[in-house]
Amino acid sequence: MQKVGEHTVIGASGDLSDFQKIMSMVSEMQTYDMAHDDGCSMTPRDFHQYLGRVMYNRCRPLSSADRRFGMRSLRM
Repeated sequence: MQKVGEHTVIGASGDLSDFQKIMSMVSEMQTYDMAHDDGCSMTPRDFHQYLGRVMYNRCRPLSSADRRFGMRSLRM
């Protein structure tokens, strides 16, 4: 488990390298957010939405041909 933001904790089980990659992405996003220096910080909802999109995209990889034509490949 690792604290991110002021009110959010992210935990994981399973492969540690996946957790480290996700935490690296979250850290990069936080750095980008802080660079705006607008006084706003990310809420638990923001982290949830971001991680939901990241995990959804990891489960649905597209081949280069699929990206080019905007189609998903048929897998059996």
